[in-house]
Amino acid sequence: MATERRFHIFGILVALVVMMVVVWVRFFAEDLASTLPPLPAKPAPADPSVVQSTDYSPDMFAAYLEKDARAFAIASPDPARFGDPFPYELVQPRQALPVGGAAFETRTLRIAARNKREALVLEIENLTDRYLAYRVVTTPTLDLPRCLAKQDLVHNALALVPHEKIERSECVSDPRAGPIRLESVESVTLPELGYYYVSRLPPAHIGLEPRTSRGHKTAKGEACAYVPEQAIRLGIQKGTVSWHDVVDFYARHRCETYLFPVGYHAIGRPGERTLPVSAADVGPVR
Repeated sequence: MATERRFHIFGILVALVVMMVVVWVRFFAEDLASTLPPLPAKPAPADPSVVQSTDYSPDMFAAYLEKDARAFAIASPDPARFGDPFPYELVQPRQALPVGGAAFETRTLRIAARNKREALVLEIENLTDRYLAYRVVTTPTLDLPRCLAKQDLVHNALALVPHEKIERSECVSDPRAGPIRLESVESVTLPELGYYYVSRLPPAHIGLEPRTSRGHKTAKGEACAYVPEQAIRLGIQKGTVSWHDVVDFYARHRCETYLFPVGYHAIGRPGERTLPVSAADVGPVR
């Protein structure tokens, strides 16, 4: 009986405590809340236009060059010289390149056609002591669907280190295949950081043919997540954008931060543009 009486008393006490808490919350909590200082307002989100204007300041641009040079473990470039013209070469042979025959040479590149590993292969060699972006346009003898079935060779389809030689597959190896037609050869001499910048571009996004560029591998780092492919390819079709223009821009600008502005043309003289270049700097495309 004593135990039951103790449990009964304990139950009454618990009920009284609960009632007191309810009464306190009902009548006093609101008053207490009204006396507390209000919570601070949430900070306003950053204005994208302000962030962008900061990215396009010369100081921030120089900081990005320094940061990326450290990431690629290379010497930091001089921002004042990064706006200088980059030497450009264009040769349009429009001639046959015999398989196993003599190589074709320009001032910067040596190009030869060979049969290797069950594929028709183009050897492309940098003849200079400088880093190069390159574009070699060819037309195979066999039909395109058959050539697309070839094995792709891993290579840097966009840029070369000094004296580097790469091999890219052109088509399947076939006794019926005649010489490759060499249409055009382009190169841009790059600073070292520009070599790493350009190497990260997706080749198809800047107008390179998938047949010869599917084996592309970046020199270091991940491929650029976003390059304005539609605008670039449409500009190439219209003749308002060239491969040279795109490479010249991205050899100077990191793709994470700066988008190619259609209307930009490769820098041709010192002091022609202040870096970084934005869409507002190039004006509307006519």
